Amino acid sequence: MRSALSVLALLALCGLLSAAPASAAVCAIETAPAATLLLPSFEVNLACNQANGGITTLFSINNASANATLAHIVLWSDLSVPVLDFTIYLTGYDVQSFNLCDLLVNGLLPQTASTGQDPSDIISPKGPLSQDVNFASCTGQLPPGTLPSTFTAHLQSSLTGQFSTLLGGCAGLAYGDNIARGYVTVDTVNNCTLRFPSDPGYFAPAGGGSGDATDQNVLLGDYSYVNSAASFAQGYTMVHLQADPNRPETSTSGQYTFYGRYVNWTAIDHREPLPTRFFARYFNSGVSGTTTTMTAWRDPKVVQNPFHCGTLPFWYPLGQARVVAFDEQEHVAESASPIFPFPGAVGKIQVGSANLPTPFSFGWILYDLNSTVGGAPPVDPLAEQAWVTLSMSVAGLSLGYPAFQLDTCPGAVPPPAGSTAFYSIPPCRLLDTRGADGPALLANAARRITAAGRCGVPATARTVAANLTVVNASAGGDLRLFPAGSPLPPTSTINFAGHQTRANNAILSLSPDGEFAVWSDQAPAATVDFIVDVNGYFQ
Repeated sequence: MRSALSVLALLALCGLLSAAPASAAVCAIETAPAATLLLPSFEVNLACNQANGGITTLFSINNASANATLAHIVLWSDLSVPVLDFTIYLTGYDVQSFNLCDLLVNGLLPQTASTGQDPSDIISPKGPLSQDVNFASCTGQLPPGTLPSTFTAHLQSSLTGQFSTLLGGCAGLAYGDNIARGYVTVDTVNNCTLRFPSDPGYFAPAGGGSGDATDQNVLLGDYSYVNSAASFAQGYTMVHLQADPNRPETSTSGQYTFYGRYVNWTAIDHREPLPTRFFARYFNSGVSGTTTTMTAWRDPKVVQNPFHCGTLPFWYPLGQARVVAFDEQEHVAESASPIFPFPGAVGKIQVGSANLPTPFSFGWILYDLNSTVGGAPPVDPLAEQAWVTLSMSVAGLSLGYPAFQLDTCPGAVPPPAGSTAFYSIPPCRLLDTRGADGPALLANAARRITAAGRCGVPATARTVAANLTVVNASAGGDLRLFPAGSPLPPTSTINFAGHQTRANNAILSLSPDGEFAVWSDQAPAATVDFIVDVNGYFQ
């Protein structure tokens, strides 16, 4: 196993060294300097400080800028209750590494301090290219002391689904296996703070003022699961979320942003949201030691507080729009009964188990994790951001990587004025040009599509909520969707490269007779197949 781990470590290192562009496009989740980092799932065996103590989670945070900065770290339970927060100081180009075993078992917080708390430059020494400044707000917070035993007891209880004295209730799911579970967020901040993202003052209010969080896209991060007793280690990059106060998708009230549920969907956090739909490879051969495990972070879309032990939040379990398994000959399997592969804010499941069944040995799984459970971002009540990773194991060797993203910035196009009430309908295929709805779309031509009277969409509908997919593109281009009979809009709804499959969510405005049109911008004589699945409407 050591040789395999060395190869994986080398590959991970190469990825870190080569995947750090200076900037990134908002609404395209990339490994680039960010204002927020998400560690989507951690596991820590609370016997991790003992010999053969089991799994722990390590992570590192890097400042990609020469300027010193502060980063605010929050630990959340697997049902999205915040249980601990603290701030760290990073000199220019600094890096801080964490072992969650040290924190949860021994109460050890990372030791950092700005010049005001570290005048001898011993705790956070700077290099010749790095800035080192004083953050006066950190006096009394940095460097931190060891957490008292009452607080580590709170952390261990709240992250294992047990009663926490400090919370006065429970915060997570109880598996009974002594493993703490949850996720971590990291934000750039102006000052040392003990506020959570849900607290007033954490984000600057709309219309002016200051908040704790900033829009500095300077953070990079990675994390690893390590189990020395099992000779196992696996690493991933953290999820990097850029902030942009100028893009409509991340600054317009009503848009779906990463922290939207904590700012009442006002977009004052300016963070890009995560995708909602994913494609992931799997093998499920039934041979011992040959498995595929999927892990997901999901957004319940509500501010979750501690709850009475023995009960669960109203939104639990989280469902999804669709989970479809394909084999390598494109045969399809979809469970006839409801399944809940990822019912909480953090979840892990093995392909082939009861809540993620498939009759196939190899193939792909489509996860459409949109859900109306929980809160409802005004721009798209169906949208639910998520993040999915997978781990494939064969004969003691394993490889992990993120699932493929099929959409970006869910619900970025708001419904028009006059559409006030939303009605969900069972997902229904309105158009598929690969079959009876063909032929494929032709370049530089419009096609009208009737929605009213089909798939449960009434004649009174003003807009429809849809998942759009393009396949079999003979050349790159984009599609523009608009009410039939209206002028061609200047902006595209979905972009694609040649021979690329792409998908996106959209709110499609309808003409008075219930139709929309699609225009294909491609090179002359090029074609593309187009699929439209509707799941609701406004009227």
